[in-house]
Amino acid sequence: MDEKPKRKNSSPTPTVKLVLIIAVSMIVGCGVCFAGFFGILHALLAPVTEVADTFMTSMRDEDYYEAFNQLSYNLKSQSENPQRLESLVLEYTAEPDAWNFTNRSVENNYGELSGNVRLKNGEQISIWIRLQMEDGIWRVTYFEWGRFSSENL
Repeated sequence: MDEKPKRKNSSPTPTVKLVLIIAVSMIVGCGVCFAGFFGILHALLAPVTEVADTFMTSMRDEDYYEAFNQLSYNLKSQSENPQRLESLVLEYTAEPDAWNFTNRSVENNYGELSGNVRLKNGEQISIWIRLQMEDGIWRVTYFEWGRFSSENL
């Protein structure tokens, strides 16, 4: 009687299964680490970016009282009042229309953002904003776009 040939087992060997499990685990682990890293990075940078955006939005919307509230205690004392911000913006033709922060950094209680701003007159210039944590709140300690800067206060 003819015996049927035995079929080879087509399922992967235990070694191949182990290699596949390890490879998938490494890929998933790297993805989790990657997501965790960017989650932490976002958590560190988001508050600084929000304060800078609030400051710039207030300047764009001519809400100088709100912009003044974003300043550090030192800049507030130099500026004296929100009207000083307004007069300087007009004097230096520095009314922001749109901006993009392309570089952000936070170290200890200090943050810096830089990028580009388009003024209402259409001019495109660089922007730089420095912040510091004061009493648990991020505050603008320096700003500069074009000839307009906190040094003018």
